[in-house]
Amino acid sequence: MTQHGTGAKARKGVKRTGQTALAEREGRREWMLSRIEQVRASQRAEGNFDCFGTAASGYCDRGDCVYHAECLSLSLLAATPFP
Repeated sequence: MTQHGTGAKARKGVKRTGQTALAEREGRREWMLSRIEQVRASQRAEGNFDCFGTAASGYCDRGDCVYHAECLSLSLLAATPFP
């Protein structure tokens, strides 16, 4: 008899290692940094200030920006130290 949640059905035979988890975090961080650069390039092309992802304090006075909500979310994540 297997313990709850540890059977083959729950894990499907795949073990997550610390390296796997680290690689996944690095991949997400790379995507986030890529997205920030992508939006900043778009802001520059439109003649706007390229400030996307810089609201680390969680405040931005550019509420009319189309990227406002995403910017605040990514700004806080980008400011978080990466192990």
